[in-house]
Amino acid sequence: METLEIITALAISLGAPFWFDLLSRLVNMRNAGRRPGGAKATEQT
Repeated sequence: METLEIITALAISLGAPFWFDLLSRLVNMRNAGRRPGGAKATEQT
């Protein structure tokens, strides 16, 4: 149980800006690269 408390304390001490930056980086990685189907998929919408 001590390990979970230490991890929680560390996560809280990093603060909200760290977590929002990390989240935005994960979203940007998810959006990176070519879309399946190439350019035709974007032209149809």
